[in-house]
Amino acid sequence: MMVLYYIRHGQPIYELNKLTELGQKQADAVGERLALLGIDKIFSSPSNRAIETAMPLSRVTGKEIEILDFADEDDVARDFMVDDGTGVVRWASDVEKIRTAFAMPDIKTRYDWYQDPIFSDYNFGEGIRRIDKATDSFLERLGYRHNRKCGYFEPISPTEEKIALFAHAGFGQVFMSSVLDIPYPQIANQFVIGNTGVSRIHFEVQFGICVPRVHMFSSDAHIYKKNLPDI
Repeated sequence: MMVLYYIRHGQPIYELNKLTELGQKQADAVGERLALLGIDKIFSSPSNRAIETAMPLSRVTGKEIEILDFADEDDVARDFMVDDGTGVVRWASDVEKIRTAFAMPDIKTRYDWYQDPIFSDYNFGEGIRRIDKATDSFLERLGYRHNRKCGYFEPISPTEEKIALFAHAGFGQVFMSSVLDIPYPQIANQFVIGNTGVSRIHFEVQFGICVPRVHMFSSDAHIYKKNLPDI
């Protein structure tokens, strides 16, 4: 059974695209935690703050970091950050009009939610399709082909590998939506990914198919173990 660990970067200085002193301590802590699990492959967003977070694990395990361009937060931000009506650009789910729409049952349960007229001024559909395509390609490379029509993965060459992917909160919400076949409005409104939060997804094959299951979401136990602030 393949296990995918998704890790958000540590506390950042966004303007400099690097970690704060606390963020580096968080990265050391999560690297120590993951090193005990026998990680086989390490992937990262091309963003420096994500790479810095992945570096401690890479040093301890001797595994190289492979960059995934599609996990870049800047690309996701262009599709999912919008003007809140006052000239301030925010993530879509932090804008009152959109958060309210995302909570509506006839929106949050639809896979084609972005086609609703309320979102006609936004670029959400293009962003969802781009991430879906790239995510499917990434997971197929790891041995699991996504059958979106049926909502499961076909195990074409299943492995026992443990995969670590270091990236971001904004990208992570879209990525989780794509992997889990849960409409993005539900993830964006209700799931928060904290600094160096670790999520664990099991790709267990049963009955000839694989339905990824979340066994842990944004766990920050390593932060508490090291007595670090939870910020």
